[in-house]
Amino acid sequence: MKTGKRLLAVLLALILAVSVVSVSGVTIASAADYTSAATLSAGIATPGVLSAAASKTWYKFTASAATTELTFTHATENSDTTFFTVQVFTEANAPAAANALAKIDSLAKTDSEKKSFTTSIGATYYISVETNNANAVGKTYTVKISASMNGEGEDNGSTASANQLTPGTPVKGTLSSASDVDFFKVTLDKAYFLNITLAHTAKAGVTAKYFDVTIFSADGTTRVDSFASEGQDATKSWSDGEGVALKAGTYYIRVIDGGAVSGLEYQITATLTEIPDSDVESENNNTTSDANPIISGRPMIGALDVTRELAKDTDDYYKFTVASGAIVSFTIAHAVANSSSIYFRVKFMDAKGNEIASVVSKGTDSSVASVKNSVAAGTYYVRVYRDTAANDADSIIPYTLIVTTAVVSGMEQEPNNDYTAATAINTGTSASPVIYQASLSTKDDIDYFVFSVKRGYAYVRFYSEDNGACNTIYHVDVNKLSDNAGIVTEIAVKSFDVDYVDGEFSSACLGLDQGTYYLKVTPRNYDNSVQGQYGVGVQYTDYAGYETEENDTNKAADNLIAGSNSLYIGGSSFDKGDVDWFVFKSTEVANVTFTLKREFTKAEISAGIEDPLSQWNVRVYESTNLTTPILTGTFSSEKKTTKDFQETVKKLPKGTYYIKVSANSGAFSNKDYSISITKSQNRPWYLVFIDNLKAIDWSNFKTMFSFLTKLNWAQIIPILVQTGKRLVEFIKIVFPRD
Repeated sequence: MKTGKRLLAVLLALILAVSVVSVSGVTIASAADYTSAATLSAGIATPGVLSAAASKTWYKFTASAATTELTFTHATENSDTTFFTVQVFTEANAPAAANALAKIDSLAKTDSEKKSFTTSIGATYYISVETNNANAVGKTYTVKISASMNGEGEDNGSTASANQLTPGTPVKGTLSSASDVDFFKVTLDKAYFLNITLAHTAKAGVTAKYFDVTIFSADGTTRVDSFASEGQDATKSWSDGEGVALKAGTYYIRVIDGGAVSGLEYQITATLTEIPDSDVESENNNTTSDANPIISGRPMIGALDVTRELAKDTDDYYKFTVASGAIVSFTIAHAVANSSSIYFRVKFMDAKGNEIASVVSKGTDSSVASVKNSVAAGTYYVRVYRDTAANDADSIIPYTLIVTTAVVSGMEQEPNNDYTAATAINTGTSASPVIYQASLSTKDDIDYFVFSVKRGYAYVRFYSEDNGACNTIYHVDVNKLSDNAGIVTEIAVKSFDVDYVDGEFSSACLGLDQGTYYLKVTPRNYDNSVQGQYGVGVQYTDYAGYETEENDTNKAADNLIAGSNSLYIGGSSFDKGDVDWFVFKSTEVANVTFTLKREFTKAEISAGIEDPLSQWNVRVYESTNLTTPILTGTFSSEKKTTKDFQETVKKLPKGTYYIKVSANSGAFSNKDYSISITKSQNRPWYLVFIDNLKAIDWSNFKTMFSFLTKLNWAQIIPILVQTGKRLVEFIKIVFPRD
């Protein structure tokens, strides 16, 4: 009886526990769900659906006003029953889902409900949507929160009647018809980044233009910037995340129908951001003696509008000083205007007024950069102006001028016209390149650079310091020196031409043995119109397993260390004429497998680099016969996959062997490849079997042996019989009879 009572008590306790979970589980789970609530954006209707009765979905938002309006919509049915229950909770009350701040019981026949409630700006609130009505399951609904805000005041169809925008405060607007125009204005007491954000209910997949938003300067007609909002855009703003840099003054924002919709409500917000480390020009700065100081890298905001004497402005001067040799460049940027007229001319000059560089910027240009120029220590000027005689546009669009001065890591030391006067350079890595500035001042100029490395591989990097304006093609020789009875001669390791693409050039991978090397730079085609300004550096990596040029003959073959079971070396066919030779020694008769494959770097894989069809020719020779290969073949790389060259020579005699890799002229690639050689001794099978037995860790069988010792013979004999049968079957498979 006691056992029966105990069992009954356990069953009752279990039933009670399950009942508690069944009754309270929904509330506990739902209350916990608030931590994964989806975030709502103000003014944006967010869709949702409940998958089952008694389920609940959570949302959250951060209040931006003292009063917030909640709008809930859903598909209707002709019924007075409650479809959804929507509740708003403070962050403190959300965990328990208690003491709702606001509640909507949305009836089946009601498609839209609104509820306003008091909120604290900056506080987080949570909204739960749930249903106990099976007919509501699967019905799509939307939840939207909107800050209580001022609406636009009609008629605001011109700059004269524009509604004032308070930065940070959203305003509701509506285009009542396709021809309706809404103007807003913002007044800046100093220079700011001004950003305008437009929000509206998004229509998924709709790419038609809903709204056009344009900002105008103080005259109300000069366009500063604009953007368009498509149907699928919940929010849209200037392409520059911070907005448009503007001087103090009043600016106008126009909202018009983009052609695809009218009568749609929108929300517009102006945001001001301090411009860090920036300056604004101070008039009058119309001569060098009145030039405004400008700091390297710090934006200067200016405009050719009026001077302090209210005269028409035509010139803005800026000045800066460099204490040592430097590279100087400048950029002028402004809002785009639909005009091919010249809006700004910019001239870079030395202290004597001699022009060093200049650019012109048209209305259709958003940004124009100068070439990079090497200058000595001294004071320099930048002039921003318009040429009235050349009919330049009379524009008051603000501009941003940035002057950049950089004392570089190194500059060539002239004269460096031969290897004895070569400029010493340090090698760098891909993560930290060391770039030296240089120039070919005349068509007869020669630049030498010297560097030392251990065995490894290098890339010679060239950078156009004139934004590609110079059309000079450079010829580069990578040389090493040979001293023969006191007579020093230069031996070319590799040569190549530098023809800039997008302002940058990188040589193919160049294997170098330990030693000192020289870069000799000469003009192949010299552009007399622009100074030959360039940057040069050597990116180098120590790696003993890389081929070393010049291994173009068997006498200069790279050595694959003899005696290793797995031999590896990385290589590269530098150009179509390149040949790579490798030598290895086999100290015993062995099966030797040769494998060559394309090496994709992690950076290439990450960037999704895909090769065209590329092929290499492979030849393996005995040292006693370098004309007839014992192995021939090709390996190829196409896209991200490789078709390896892999061949095995069984019972290869001991001796010296050579591998020759050359470019296949039909499908050449200068990408890296790898060579690996795997050797296995050609021993009898029984000796290999004995070695394998010796290699077994018999301690792993200790548990099994211990188990067998506990069995009696009646139990052991069937196990041994089955084991014998399996062993016979295995032998038949491994050693089949002919």
